[in-house]
Amino acid sequence: AGEVRRFYEELLRATVWVPINDRGVRRKARDESSFFEQMNLLVVQHQGRKIIPIFSEEDFSAAWANGAQATEAKTLVSLIRVLPPEVWLYLNPGQEC
Repeated sequence: AGEVRRFYEELLRATVWVPINDRGVRRKARDESSFFEQMNLLVVQHQGRKIIPIFSEEDFSAAWANGAQATEAKTLVSLIRVLPPEVWLYLNPGQEC
């Protein structure tokens, strides 16, 4: 049980790369849609869900996007703390075996 706990604690401290919108427009959040604009995060709609792709390696983001993709490094815990509960995170999309 202690090993599992240590795994998740380390995971929360891990750095992940998050694709960002490179529009450079950040505004004060007034509703859910402007929250994502303020955070400047790339949000993907899939099967009715809002999903933010995150990557354990920066190169994985470029491979997923089929080219250069602006990213921002964040700790996983800092990202989790600011996201609305209905938003899902998807770790390393496109890297499935």
